[in-house]
Amino acid sequence: MKVPLPISTAIASIQWKLSNPSSPMYYEPIENLKTLRQTKDIPPVLGPIISRGIYETIDDLTLSAVDGNEDNFSYKKYNLMLALGLILLGNGFIDEAHNLITPLSWSEDTYFGGPTMVPQAEVSVVAIASYAHSLLHRREGYAMGEFGMIGYQNAQYWSNAALSTSRKLEKDSSFAYPSRKLTEEILRLSHQYGPEAELWCRDHIGNIGEEVHENHSWDPRVLHDLAAKVSKGDCVSQQLLRFAESTCEIELRLLLEYCLECAGYDGVDVFQTWSNKGCKSFQSESLDLDMDMAQRVANRVSAAHIDVFQSNGSVTLRKVLTLLDEEERNVSNLLFSAASGLACRLLGSPAVRCVQEDIIDDDGEVHANDFLYVYFPRKELDTSDSLYSTWKEKIGSPFYGGGDLTVGDSFCFHPMAMDPNAKAVQGITDIGLYRFLPCEASDKNVCFQDRFYGSRGDTPTSVIQWSKGTIHKSI
Repeated sequence: MKVPLPISTAIASIQWKLSNPSSPMYYEPIENLKTLRQTKDIPPVLGPIISRGIYETIDDLTLSAVDGNEDNFSYKKYNLMLALGLILLGNGFIDEAHNLITPLSWSEDTYFGGPTMVPQAEVSVVAIASYAHSLLHRREGYAMGEFGMIGYQNAQYWSNAALSTSRKLEKDSSFAYPSRKLTEEILRLSHQYGPEAELWCRDHIGNIGEEVHENHSWDPRVLHDLAAKVSKGDCVSQQLLRFAESTCEIELRLLLEYCLECAGYDGVDVFQTWSNKGCKSFQSESLDLDMDMAQRVANRVSAAHIDVFQSNGSVTLRKVLTLLDEEERNVSNLLFSAASGLACRLLGSPAVRCVQEDIIDDDGEVHANDFLYVYFPRKELDTSDSLYSTWKEKIGSPFYGGGDLTVGDSFCFHPMAMDPNAKAVQGITDIGLYRFLPCEASDKNVCFQDRFYGSRGDTPTSVIQWSKGTIHKSI
């Protein structure tokens, strides 16, 4: 079962920055945090989750996971609490994450997290919650927190608690946290970041090139120490800093993957910003992208557009551009530029890459539905009737319901978010249809980077915009 688009989008934007030495926490309940945080401080990717409500989102995910079967209801809900907590943590919402994870790891009621759930939770849940709790305080860094401890000290406490609880499960075959996989990923990363990273691995994990034992036990405390060292910034190379950030991020993503799988969400790609998956992207010479045009179009995407897209899987944007009677290549460049700007802002990503070919995994499965599709009708014949019939033939579901399109309008959609039973969108080569994936600005295949990513608030949306059809919710 796939997670909804707002969740997968938030997963894609997870990162772990160590350049700032600390992130002080409020230690307030979620209801109070709503008033403490300003709208401009909420990343667009978290908008749908915050708007829906954090606890309500957990309930929605749990109902989808159980699908009428009440067996293991609590177990799945607890794991989804941890999963959403890790997603929030990876997007900078430490307090909200702390409030979800504390009741599953601390055996007493708390002001900010509410009643403890430890007595009724499985030991495996408490072990993972304790592990996740250590990551929370690692993110807190050098800031002073609970019990007069700085974050890194508290992280060590919770790692000790997690390791102690995990030892009770050594003979439990159902508890299968992927320590070996994490270690292998860290060793692989060290090759990318040079001699310092490789030396750190030899000192704290083992010799690079040696096979990792199946029963290898990962100790998160060594990564707390590394994070504490590099976040100070004293005599630390950029390579070692980036290695530490990447290792912290991959640790969080693997823990997230484990929690989602325990809750019944299998096959979730928690590494979608880590790997190019072998798909072919447009290179800069393929089309001439007008960066200014792409940025202007991106700036026209409002918070309402983003909310509709992430809630429904599609959004129609009116009068995105006016096509002139130009040469074919010039028109294609305009469409490509506009599509890139729309995709970047709708995905809440610092950058995007435009993909030419389907993603095919190791099992031969095509993942064409993983893309964000941006469509511009080239002429009146390509508008609503064409969309309805083409999409019905290609996907098996006539999901386009955004009303008539005119030339210059755009329809943006994510197939799986709109119809979980949709067939893969394969073989569509229509001019004016582009496929995008989020990526980092440093990606070698980036086609557009949003200059205002992370520095702008929500674009206000007025009643006039709605009434004039600037925004149209797809049905």
